[in-house]
Amino acid sequence: MKLIEFPEQNIVIAKDQPEYHPMPAHVDHSDPYGTVTCCWELTWGERLLILFTGRIWHRIMAFKQPIQPQLLELTKPRFPERKPVVEPSKDIMRVGRCCICGRDVLQEESWTCVSNGKALQRNFCSENCAKVFGERLIGTSMAQKS
Repeated sequence: MKLIEFPEQNIVIAKDQPEYHPMPAHVDHSDPYGTVTCCWELTWGERLLILFTGRIWHRIMAFKQPIQPQLLELTKPRFPERKPVVEPSKDIMRVGRCCICGRDVLQEESWTCVSNGKALQRNFCSENCAKVFGERLIGTSMAQKS
């Protein structure tokens, strides 16, 4: 079983993190739940095994945090229409791209997270993207601090 790319994807999660497999995904920023969708492809052997056992085992690395709701589906969900990316104002400094959705991260929107007990500075465009990443926030955006 492997993660595969699909036309509606708008991010590759963990793309530059060698300790994880890259996860092509669609992050729905219009959804209040911050739904993340990915697609898995099964081998013929895995398909036969499911046919005979009727079971799929699902493991989640929760990093000792509460588990988020999960949903396994056999049919492709409906995706919202893509909207054009709006470029940020030139008078605000861009510090990078969000590691979840790829949007520009402005100087005022940098978040610090904890992963495996270590503080990490990551670029997230919003608190929702930081939560999608699955880490615990230890700071707020610089815009909210002032």
